[in-house]
Amino acid sequence: MKFELTTEMKQIGVTKLFRIKALISFGDVTIGDIGGYIEKEKNLSQTGEAWVYDNARVYGEAEVFDNARVYGEAWVSGKARVSGNCINIQGRWNITIMDEHIRIGCELHTIKQWFSYGDSIISKMEPSALDWWLRNRKWLKLLCETRAE
Repeated sequence: MKFELTTEMKQIGVTKLFRIKALISFGDVTIGDIGGYIEKEKNLSQTGEAWVYDNARVYGEAEVFDNARVYGEAWVSGKARVSGNCINIQGRWNITIMDEHIRIGCELHTIKQWFSYGDSIISKMEPSALDWWLRNRKWLKLLCETRAE
């Protein structure tokens, strides 16, 4: 087993979510690391390098597996399946980084397209998009490059 449910809990309506704790080291997770919250063991695979970080929550029939990572304040629920090398980050807009694509809010484009777009294209996506993009593109690109290694 790579993780266990702790006694630390959050409640969403009638659903109880339990904080997870790593029992082994894998990827960027070290034995003893405290992760996010899941409802039940089925929500997070015991194999691969999948992990739920920070205050992220996975519940219902949702599953996180392979090398997928869920960060920040993201909520994954229903019958959602987060897999492969996918990364999901919740903030001003939800960000999902997949093998060849990035979804920021409702905009889905290839990784190559995102980093080739000029300011005029980004600014047409949403009134505050350009300001956000200029502040965040550097770390987002670094995350994509690091993930691809």
